[in-house]
This record gives sequence, C-alpha cells and structure tokens, in this order.
Amino acid sequence: MHKRHWLNLGLLVLVMVLGGIAFVLPENQSQVKSSIPLTHLTKDEITKIIITPNQHQAFTLEKQNQQWLITQPKRFLANNIKIGMLLDIVNTDSYGNYRLNSEDISKFGLEPAQAKLQLNQTEIIFGHAEALKQRHYVKIGHTLHMINTRFFSDINTDFYNYIDLKLLPPAPIILEQLQLPKFTLNKQQQQWQVTPNPQDYATDAIADFINQWQYARAIRITAYQAQANEELKPDIIIKLQQPQQTLKFAIKSQQPLVLVNLDSRLEYYLPEQLQQTLLTLTKKTSTDSDQISP
Repeated sequence: MHKRHWLNLGLLVLVMVLGGIAFVLPENQSQVKSSIPLTHLTKDEITKIIITPNQHQAFTLEKQNQQWLITQPKRFLANNIKIGMLLDIVNTDSYGNYRLNSEDISKFGLEPAQAKLQLNQTEIIFGHAEALKQRHYVKIGHTLHMINTRFFSDINTDFYNYIDLKLLPPAPIILEQLQLPKFTLNKQQQQWQVTPNPQDYATDAIADFINQWQYARAIRITAYQAQANEELKPDIIIKLQQPQQTLKFAIKSQQPLVLVNLDSRLEYYLPEQLQQTLLTLTKKTSTDSDQISP
C-alpha cells in the first residue's frame, strides 16, 4: 500500500503539472495574437517611397519595371535588397495600438517627428524609442503603435545608403574592354585578349577576372570627398557593348580599395577579398612574381 500511495501521489502531481501547462498556454497564445500587422499594405503594391530623416536630406524612391530607383534629390539605381528589407515594415508586428490625443503627440516624440516614412499615400511618423523592449513609437493617422526599432535605423540615414552597391550596371551586360594601368583586356571574336604579352595568361584566369568585375559589389558608398590638391584621373576604363556605355574609375586608395566613379562622383569601398582580384591578373605560373597589377 505504501508503494501504491506514492504512485498515486506521483500521478496526481503529473496531472497538476499538465493542467498547469494547459492553463498557461492559452494565455501565452493570446499575448502573441495581441500584436497586429502595422498596416494593411503589401510589399508588392508599394511603388513610391519618400524618406525624411531627422538630420539628412529627404529622398524619394520609385519602382519602375521591378527595379527601384532613387529619383530625388539625384537619380541613381537603388539597392533592391535593402528596400525589400525596409518594406518589411508594412506587415511588421504592432505591439499595441492606441488612439492618440493631441496632448500625447509631443510626449511620444512625434512632434516634431524624429523621422518620416511615406509608402504610396500612407505616412508613418516616427517618435521616441522605448528602450526597455527595443521598440519605437510610430503614428499612422491618429493611432499610436510600437514596432521593432530597427526600422528607424533604416530610414534615419542619407540616400547614399540606398544606392545599388554594384560597380557595373545590372545584368544583362556585355563587356567589351577593360583598361587598367598596366594591362588591357579586349574582347575579339568572342575571345578575350590581354595586352601586353597575351601568351602569359590562361583562359580560365581571364574569365575569372572578368567575372570578378561583372559581379563586384561595394560594402558601402559615399559621396566623393576630395583631398587637398587631389586630382582624379581615369585609372580604370570599362567599355560596355550592352548597354553602350563607358565607365571611368579613379583608384583613390588600394588598401582599402576605394574606387571613384568619375561620372557619378561616388566612392565605392570594396571588400578586402576584392583588393587583389579586381586589380591583378594572374599569369600561367602561380608565384607572386607572375602577377601584374597597377
């Protein structure tokens, strides 16, 4: 009987534990369901974005033929990936939504606004951060929401952070010629030729070099900042057959590798692994002496 007593007691404890779990789960589920999407918009229907940062110039992005462009204050190809991440805001969770009274607007940092984001005709006004839970107060119409604070970082920036990071135009492109300070590649009858000393280079090495340029991406882009007595010259000239275009870059620095597009006056900061592959063409032998570089 003693053993049976302990067995019954153990079963009773197990039932109580399971009952407790069953009691707690609905409460947790109701908390999850308490968050709602911030808007009823979908990412695909957004065709125009206006970003008004607090300490930078406002800028406009517009979608044309599935490609985003910066259209104001200057015109540049935009970074589709970064914009896609920004547009996650349309269905991000809103943790609580409250009807705002006029006296509450300044209390939450909404007037003056800390930043503004307009998606088509919907305006999202950013206020102060709620530091404890890493959320930001935002206002849509007369309603106050709290959302993940990362979206404030996405818009409280200048338009240079939304420029496409690729050095060359988007695909499809056809390269015709690459001129670097100490060697040139020309495409002749669908074959690439190197001058000088074409016999020194393997076909695979040339193809890899071309691919590195076609897909090269910067890690960041800034406006060109002229140094004292600095005169830019075209160190690298790239001729495209499609689209018909000639791109000219100056090598501002080799370590880190910084290229300046002489037409757009943008500085491209390249990742460390591209410092050699964009400027050096490997010969058939693999020793360090068998490379040429600017």
